[in-house]
Amino acid sequence: MKIELTPEDQHLLKTATPGQKHYLMRRSELRAAGPEALKRLLLVAQSDTNEYDIQLRRAVAYFILGTCNRYLFPYDLTNFSLLYENEKIYNDSLAVKSIIREITHGREGMAELMTELRPQFEAIKERLRAEGWYREAEKKFWEKLSVIREKRMAAFDK
Repeated sequence: MKIELTPEDQHLLKTATPGQKHYLMRRSELRAAGPEALKRLLLVAQSDTNEYDIQLRRAVAYFILGTCNRYLFPYDLTNFSLLYENEKIYNDSLAVKSIIREITHGREGMAELMTELRPQFEAIKERLRAEGWYREAEKKFWEKLSVIREKRMAAFDK
């Protein structure tokens, strides 16, 4: 994968410390991986197989929709912890987060990407509406999240 630095990043690299240079390169890697990562996350959100449990699929669906329209589909970042359980999904979500700015500002091919993926976004929206926004699965989603939070808090208490 060829990593292209934005003009802004190229300028920052000139005076960056080694740690900052590492961050800028990592950010560029994530940006390059972002569009493909978004496509993979869409497949997870639309999956009907038992490969992913419903809470994870729903967390991914809310994350994707919130990425594209944070007002209509607000995404509580504390729910992001559900994505930690699957390393591939977590890394893909980081890559997608790195291109949110490009998506929302319509930069460099993002408009074309979003147009291409719009039918999949609409399918996810319809699926969530058909399931009902707050059903038993939603209750389990929050219960699972609270268990994860409790484990993390217990780790800090040690």
